[in-house]
Amino acid sequence: MDILFRGGRVFTPEGVVTAAVLVRGGVIAAVGPEGELAREPHETVDLGGGLLVPGFTDAHMHPIQAGLERAKCDLSEVFRP
Repeated sequence: MDILFRGGRVFTPEGVVTAAVLVRGGVIAAVGPEGELAREPHETVDLGGGLLVPGFTDAHMHPIQAGLERAKCDLSEVFRP
């Protein structure tokens, strides 16, 4: 089923715009006024005035914390040459 994201702003290559986004088959099919995109049956997600950032993946990490966690992992008993 299609998903319509409405009620917020959208980050686009042209900048931030107030618009709805129609997603069809996991791909953005259209960006525009909600009235133009809401003609077919769809699931609706209300953004509540928030910002939709399509394609954004949060890939940050915390290397110090990861190193500390790794230091706690003792695998000395698992493998012996």
